[in-house]
Amino acid sequence: MHQVRMLRVSPASIAERWHAFRTEIEVALPPISVESPDRMNHVLEKLLIGTLECYIIYTEDDKGKTLIGIMTLAMTEQLDSMHNDLIIYTLSGTTEALSMEEWKEGLRIVQEIAKSKDCKSVILFASNPNIIRFLERIGADTSYHVIRIPV
Repeated sequence: MHQVRMLRVSPASIAERWHAFRTEIEVALPPISVESPDRMNHVLEKLLIGTLECYIIYTEDDKGKTLIGIMTLAMTEQLDSMHNDLIIYTLSGTTEALSMEEWKEGLRIVQEIAKSKDCKSVILFASNPNIIRFLERIGADTSYHVIRIPV
């Protein structure tokens, strides 16, 4: 089995390699963000000031490292002002399939990141039916839907 790893990308590295990160992040943006010419500039700004964090997800074995994807995270304070949640804002990657155990390991790492930030839960946007089924199988509440009505 491959070891799943996540590495936080520094703001300096984001700035230096924005052309490489931009496309992966842009294709994974949830429909809650408004389409505008400046949208990706705002994403970059949030990554540079640290209100949005970027992680590279990869597997590692005796043959080396394999890039799996890129994930961006943000913390949000809930309306009750009593707790924070960690939001997986974007998740994009290769078509390489991870095993169930590797998915679980990746989720465990995300939960550790959330705990280190004193978050009470992890929230994500997902439209991929396979990811939704996986999350249901491990006990995630997938009953909520994001509904966007353009005006």
